[in-house]
Amino acid sequence: MLCETLPRLEADEYPGGLWYYEPHTYQPYRYVLGRVGRHPLVCIGINPSTAQPGALDGGEFYPYVGVYLDNGGSSNVTYNGRKLHALDMNLTATTHVPSIRMVISLRLEASLVKRSQNLSEYKGREYAFNVDEDRNPTGGSIYDGDSYTAIWPVAYIDLDGNRHPFTDAEKNDPAFSSLLLRSGNAYSFNGDGYDPYFSANLSITKEIGDHVSVSFYANNFTNSRPFVASYATGVKAVFTPDFYYGLTVRLKF
Repeated sequence: MLCETLPRLEADEYPGGLWYYEPHTYQPYRYVLGRVGRHPLVCIGINPSTAQPGALDGGEFYPYVGVYLDNGGSSNVTYNGRKLHALDMNLTATTHVPSIRMVISLRLEASLVKRSQNLSEYKGREYAFNVDEDRNPTGGSIYDGDSYTAIWPVAYIDLDGNRHPFTDAEKNDPAFSSLLLRSGNAYSFNGDGYDPYFSANLSITKEIGDHVSVSFYANNFTNSRPFVASYATGVKAVFTPDFYYGLTVRLKF
């Protein structure tokens, strides 16, 4: 693969002295596009662009980039953590019948408790806040559930690449309204979980002489595959595996 070093960013690459792009002349494609500043922000990609100062693609201009707590980089996720509570059980009973040289093993696997709760915390306080569908604050705790939620950034980056703290002044400034992110649903902070579910596995091993053993196994041999519903969304899922069986032969030398 042949690689070339990109030319140094110069403010006069584009008429008006604002942008840097490759190729330097107009083409139906463009693979580098950026704005020159103390901390240049450059996009490298394959999406064709004919943007230029004063005539951006899409017709909209966003002068600020929000910096949010870790929400997975999503524009509709307002939580930045999760707490989990789980209790699983594995119970195995094994018996050996010497007279017929056979070993029988039964294993019960169960999920007894499965609970989860999304969290949104920052500096010891709730980071997200309740809003209606139009993003208007409604008050109350996000952990009451059944409400859309939203978050503001903790900082923002301007066109010169400078980072600034996001304060109440920016929250009340319409120029920053596009930085408010709203959740995609009203159950993000509802307590979630599932009812218990079980499966059973059976294994029977027969020893033949001193060097050979044959094992038959059947996993989830009761074919227990219940649908369990999410407490938060009501969506049902199956967590136990399909019934399957097989035979193995072991040789000892």
